[in-house]
Amino acid sequence: MNVLNLKDILSFKIRFRCDSWTDQWNRLIMCKIFLIIALVIGIDYFQDEITCMISENAAIDGAFVQSACWIMGFYVYPDLSNQWKHVGYHGVPKDLSMDGIDKDGSLCPTITKYGTLDPNCRPMRKEFYLQYQWYPFFVGSLALLYYIPYLVYRFANKDIISLREVIEEGKHSKESILSSHFDRHMNSKNEMRVRVAGIFLVKILYLGVNFFAFSFIDSSMNGRFVKYGLSYLRWNSLPNSVAHDLQQRHRSKPSDQLLPPMGICDIDESSRDIRNTLINRHRFICELSQNILYQYCFLIIWFLIVASIVISIYGIAQQVYYCAKGLWVLKMSQTPVYRSRDISLREHQYLEVIRDIDPLLYQDMESDLSNESNLNNGEAFNKALAPQPNGGPEPFTMKLQQLNGEPYHRMQPV
Repeated sequence: MNVLNLKDILSFKIRFRCDSWTDQWNRLIMCKIFLIIALVIGIDYFQDEITCMISENAAIDGAFVQSACWIMGFYVYPDLSNQWKHVGYHGVPKDLSMDGIDKDGSLCPTITKYGTLDPNCRPMRKEFYLQYQWYPFFVGSLALLYYIPYLVYRFANKDIISLREVIEEGKHSKESILSSHFDRHMNSKNEMRVRVAGIFLVKILYLGVNFFAFSFIDSSMNGRFVKYGLSYLRWNSLPNSVAHDLQQRHRSKPSDQLLPPMGICDIDESSRDIRNTLINRHRFICELSQNILYQYCFLIIWFLIVASIVISIYGIAQQVYYCAKGLWVLKMSQTPVYRSRDISLREHQYLEVIRDIDPLLYQDMESDLSNESNLNNGEAFNKALAPQPNGGPEPFTMKLQQLNGEPYHRMQPV
């Protein structure tokens, strides 16, 4: 069943889509990849578990320790980054009692052998990791987040989407397209400007979704996700003997710094019966193999989000270019429809869609729009020559100049 679901998620239908390829990268590629990663780590979520090292002398149930540590989470000491001689795993000292640093920068126990606090030993900061409890659901929610801008796109561009559908299905006529898309009473200029602005809003939303996902993941990983990909590439360039030997490298792997597979777990044991009261604290080193899978999954996510940010910025620049080009065509084109009719930028986009799908229909539409504009100009011309209420028709030259958009200059008598 899981294989079938994965196949359905990976499948793509090769067909034309209204939105640009930069938008499709975000809503299709990114959305599906996040769903796949959520499915993979979700399967591991229900199968894997925390395993802790429990000595034979610890009179505590191992199953309880593992369940309690999964609930409580585990931690490491970030201050051990410069104490590599005393570190067994990333952020884990070889001696678990060494949980502080003295004035000389050496490790020391904060609890003396008498059970009191050592005032000369500063406790090291603990950094907890509980991402394994909720990351599968979080990654799945990111997939939905990448789909939200497309819903805005569908709303803002329903006119172009409907225009494409009626032309491709053959259920159209010139008259119906003229009345539904080129009628200024139904589509005012302000409404068309809002629709053009809606395209930019969608592009900005895709960019914002990428930045939000990147920053939220970084925040959940204690600020270590921003440079994760670059740090991993630098680490990967090291020789094998150095890259995997902490004592030679003197620094933990970038992946272990992001999500440590080994950590410390503290369990308080307490019980009481009629005769005895037991209070004890246990400290264990635990491994969480899920984090190894998460390390590689989020390495893929890092590169994909960075690529999506670049693609989204390109999409915004591309849309600016298309609009600038459209405005230039409206101003400089010698095509009759552009010279005779006050075509808006949105109407220009309508004509471009029609030309891409049906060039013959585009020619007919262009001719009809030009004739309609000439007819409207003729009616305005006749109205301009009609007698004015304040007496007598105005000079023919002035009316002709006004219709042509030229300033009127009254002729002085010679």
